[in-house]
Amino acid sequence: TQSFRDALEQRGYKTDRFENWRGQESALDASEKLLAERSLADDLTVVTIDADTPDETMAALDRVTASCGVLLPQSNAMRGLESASVCLLAMDGAGQPVASAASVGTNHRDNPLAGEAWWGMLATREDRRGEGIAIVLGAMALQAMHRQHGFSAFYTGVRAGNGASESLCSKLGFSCGDYGAIAAIDAQQFAGGRITK
Repeated sequence: TQSFRDALEQRGYKTDRFENWRGQESALDASEKLLAERSLADDLTVVTIDADTPDETMAALDRVTASCGVLLPQSNAMRGLESASVCLLAMDGAGQPVASAASVGTNHRDNPLAGEAWWGMLATREDRRGEGIAIVLGAMALQAMHRQHGFSAFYTGVRAGNGASESLCSKLGFSCGDYGAIAAIDAQQFAGGRITK
């Protein structure tokens, strides 16, 4: 795959490799156990993004995720208007987003992987990092996606070498799969030269 990446980069593209991480019953078991042992700080309230979520909340969510290098799914997907989804926000006492996590059923019903949902969008506002908010919200999103929409298999992409994300995925019962994805990015369109961290 390195020769393929080299060829893309010779054409002026920046490339990234994302490893495929998957969780099934192990992810549901690990997330249930984590939620039995841990909870969010008392000053945080969890809200679910839906069709009625105000645009200003969506804009604030975008600022939090962008500060972490996390690219949001389309608004209609997060709001559950196009497919099964759960998008959670931890809000502080001032009504501002502190952290996020989501899961979306991205595969068409005729796809052999229709029963597998994407999971991720874990991001935490800089002043609240280190409190374990993202892992708790991530566990909540897994449980909610299973409970509300019946999903018991999940996948996510982690940039190769992102040890913090790999560790979080492992703690939630995910394991690195047999394949990855290479993204080719037009650096003029993505100023940072990256899609996500």
